Formats: sequence, C-alpha cells, structure tokens
Amino acid sequence: MDSSGSKIAQPHCDSEEEGEGSSDDGYNDGLHEMTKKECFEYYTRVQESDGFDVPEFPNVFALGIIVPYLIPGEPFEDESSLKELNTCSLLAVEDFNRRNGENYVFVKVGKANMQPVSGAMFFITFEAKNKNIGPVETFEAKVYAGITEMEVLMCRRKKVATIDQEITHPVLKRK
Repeated sequence: MDSSGSKIAQPHCDSEEEGEGSSDDGYNDGLHEMTKKECFEYYTRVQESDGFDVPEFPNVFALGIIVPYLIPGEPFEDESSLKELNTCSLLAVEDFNRRNGENYVFVKVGKANMQPVSGAMFFITFEAKNKNIGPVETFEAKVYAGITEMEVLMCRRKKVATIDQEITHPVLKRK
C-alpha cells in the first residue's frame, strides 16, 4: 500500500533473468516480463516515491504498472491528455485548499506517471502558487480519472530529497 492507503500494482516477475530461458521467448516481440532485478527496482521506486518517481522500464511487458506519462523536456502533443492532467491538478489544488484552509492556484503540470486501471490513476507533479504570499511550490497529487468520474485521493507538497539521499540512492546517483 502507498501513503494514501491504495494498493500498488504487483507485476508478475519472471523467475529467470532476461535472456536466460525467459517465459516470453516464443513471442519474438522484443518485450519481456520483468526480471527479479527489475521488479526489485520497480517496487523500491514505487515505495520510496509513492508512485511519483517511477522510471520507464524499456522493453518490459507488465500489466497495471505505473509508467511515465508526461516527461519533463519531452514533447507531449496530445492536447486532450494534457487537458485531463490540468483538470486533475486543478481538482487536487481545490481539494488541498479545502482540507488545509489554504489559497493556492494551479500554475502548470511538471510531470506525470500513469497506472492503467478502470480508467487511469495519475501521479501528477505540478506547480501551484499561494495567491496571498510566497513563491511557486511543487505539489504531488494522486488522482483517479475514471470513465465518468474523477476523484482526488491525495494532494501534498512535494517531499524534497536531501543531498545525501540523492548521492547514495543507486538510481539518483549524480554522474
């Protein structure tokens, strides 16, 4: 479970490492089930970030995993999907303001991950500014966008990693 109490998707992990008798050998589509190493990496990143900072796993086929959806610096040309992310972020800011007696306004989406469910579970990182005081701040929101409804499951100010965490974490290591 993540910090909002939601269950995290559990992909099937191949018992073998890629290229060593993988159960996907017969498909010849270039995809494979997650290896044990990839599963460990996936679960570690999901647990550490609550789904907000999960990297792409190239050539992996797994149902229901959290994947990058809007990546900073990469073109995102699907207007309707960007509009949906903006709508989810606006709802999240409204929910945050109502629960905390704050007065933030949505500025822009920074990045988003998505988990396919009956609809989509979005893990959105966005910017918002307090109308009254202060600079733009970074927020994280987990929003369910169903077929006919949207629901904010959580919205918070983004946790900031310390320099020590960035340097010692195997994925965040500075180059």
